[in-house]
Amino acid sequence: LRPAAAPAVNQVEVHPGWRNEATLAACAARGVHVTAYAPLGRALGAGAGASLLNEPVVREAAAQLGGTPAQALLRWAIARGCSVVPKSSSRARIEENARSLRLAPREGGRAGEVEALRALDAIEPQQRRMTGETLVGARRLYASVEEVWR
Repeated sequence: LRPAAAPAVNQVEVHPGWRNEATLAACAARGVHVTAYAPLGRALGAGAGASLLNEPVVREAAAQLGGTPAQALLRWAIARGCSVVPKSSSRARIEENARSLRLAPREGGRAGEVEALRALDAIEPQQRRMTGETLVGARRLYASVEEVWR
């Protein structure tokens, strides 16, 4: 079956720890906008250690941009042309996330911003944080992780 119309937006996991470049390129080639799901690189149900917010390179980029690690990660996705969907139930965090649009680098102006964000492109290893494990179990939607991604 072929769809009658191509999707306008594809919401996929994108953050410096999972750049998802093949999907972004495929979407760009088809004129499909990408919305970054889990742009902070935090796995569902995982402790703080699983978050990109604690990575030294992210903290350094945030310092260069004059913002928080979360703001640096959001700005990275936006600079790549993605819209972002950061999860938060805290009004203060939602407001902080929105301020990522107004960050001003401490040094170097636009070139300083590009340099700070480019450093985030070096994060390795590249790995999906949203593995689907939280959806698997006796009282969950799926019987296995493989089933999630079919």
